[in-house]
Amino acid sequence: MKRNELIGLIRESIGNVLLKEDMELSWAKDRRDRDDWNEKKIHSGDLGSQAHALFKHLRDEGDIDESYDVYDIIPMGDHYDMSIFAVKDDLDTQWIVGTEYQTHESAVDSLKDMVDSEGVGNLFSDDFITGSVNIAEFNRYLREMLDDMIYQDPEGWLSEEDRELTDKQQDFIKYLNIKKERLETKLQSADSEDEEEIQDQITEIEEKISEIESDPQGEYSEEAIENQINEMYRNYEGDPEGYFNDHFGEYNADVLERHGLIDVRDMIEEAVDTDGPAHFLSNYDGGSDRVFYEGDDYIIMRYS
Repeated sequence: MKRNELIGLIRESIGNVLLKEDMELSWAKDRRDRDDWNEKKIHSGDLGSQAHALFKHLRDEGDIDESYDVYDIIPMGDHYDMSIFAVKDDLDTQWIVGTEYQTHESAVDSLKDMVDSEGVGNLFSDDFITGSVNIAEFNRYLREMLDDMIYQDPEGWLSEEDRELTDKQQDFIKYLNIKKERLETKLQSADSEDEEEIQDQITEIEEKISEIESDPQGEYSEEAIENQINEMYRNYEGDPEGYFNDHFGEYNADVLERHGLIDVRDMIEEAVDTDGPAHFLSNYDGGSDRVFYEGDDYIIMRYS
């Protein structure tokens, strides 16, 4: 870029800033003329009440003297649900102001933007993430996962004893039982010479039936599958750490994210409640002040 073009862009940028400042001061004059921020006209959390709260704070702190009034507080834009203000003769020194609720929601939205930009794992520690798992959501995940896993691969989770007999095996057992019943009837009238032979035949049939029943070749029973699912569910219900360590060999943010078990909103809320909204909103010193105005607490933070 040529030197003259660069100078032109700088002048244009400076001009736009000055134009915006002139417009803000002009709008401030219009507000004063209309008395827009008369305390009878404003409502909780609106721009006028935020300006009054900041004006009260600056007066109480001695940052402005008696020559200033609320119309010398100049709105400079928005910061999420909060408003940015400056004083008319120093537009570079700015504050953000909002009710307690507006401040909380602004911090949540600010942190959500950071999560969207940088990722959960880059903003929160493993300990914080693993401690923020929604247990009810994990239990739902566990039940659905066990259903899919065991129904799709029952051989991997159940014993052969949990199989059912095939139709062919059941029919053969019926045939053997009929044969056994006939032999038992015959045994009742058999003479001593035939009795031992008949009893041997009955014993042989009983052994054959036992052999078939001990080696079922059919599908796994519904009851056996459900029993296995319920047993594993009881073992890990409410215990994501135990489950993932036993089945995946790890319990950390990565494994939870892969399985969709990170409740980002809950983590953000907890982080804001733990560290305070100013930690995520104040670009200047991370501090904040609380001002009570007309029945509401307003949070004020230095912005620049």
